[in-house]
Amino acid sequence: MERESSTEEGENDLEYIKGEVEFRNISFSYPGSSSQVIHNMNITIEGGSKVAFVGPSGVGKSTAFKLLMGMLEPTEGTILIDGQDIKTLKTDSLHEVIGMMPQNSYLFNTTVMENITFARQNATYEECYDACCRAGIEKTIKGRAGQYGATTGENGANFSGGERQRLVLARIFIQKPKIVLIDEGTSALDAETEALIKHSIDQEFAGRTVIIVAHRLSSIRRVDKIFVLGTCGKIVEEGNHDELVAKGCEYAKYWKMHLGEELPVDEPSVGEPLIDVSS
Repeated sequence: MERESSTEEGENDLEYIKGEVEFRNISFSYPGSSSQVIHNMNITIEGGSKVAFVGPSGVGKSTAFKLLMGMLEPTEGTILIDGQDIKTLKTDSLHEVIGMMPQNSYLFNTTVMENITFARQNATYEECYDACCRAGIEKTIKGRAGQYGATTGENGANFSGGERQRLVLARIFIQKPKIVLIDEGTSALDAETEALIKHSIDQEFAGRTVIIVAHRLSSIRRVDKIFVLGTCGKIVEEGNHDELVAKGCEYAKYWKMHLGEELPVDEPSVGEPLIDVSS
């Protein structure tokens, strides 16, 4: 994965401890632009916790992921993992620790097996089979001519959107990253695939640091903390779902829109998420 801005690769291997992520005084502008996508972001994400970024389009949610992956370099500030500045780290070392499910699942025009094992090419067939079973894609693969040797097509054209997301989920299971980034991972998916990804967040990624960008609030109701972003990536609210609904500000408005109702935020029955597999 190539960086999108001119950066020099660090020399150190990441010494993973617990997966704490810190954005310290982070600002970012694209080259040639006078406007900031992110302005003075200061957040700390505890290792092993599940958090979410919420806010309208264009406030820097996905950009924050690219900065954490080292694909972009901050205009100002420092990003740290377990106290280590990611600019000092080798790219491979950083990407071994971080796994990402992007909004648009990317598959290479090669075999199913090579796509799944992209992040850990020494994975065994048994590990691939297990990962695909857990991702709910194994039966689909077995039903294809060539099975794990079948080609996925250009950008996964031989598979549906939900199937591509499941293949990417299997890839993450194979990689076994300590930090998982999910960028709109349930957008435009069928209900079954959405429920599967939510189950993975709750069960399969337990004990790992999980950071989610989400518009569907049903997918993040039980995360440990929600960061609500406003203009230029500024954090305007933070807290868990119940705290933010009770507060009655920005997040509460998003939740009302999600429910399609105009209930007061202090109603005892705030409503249930569209799909809930966490209990």
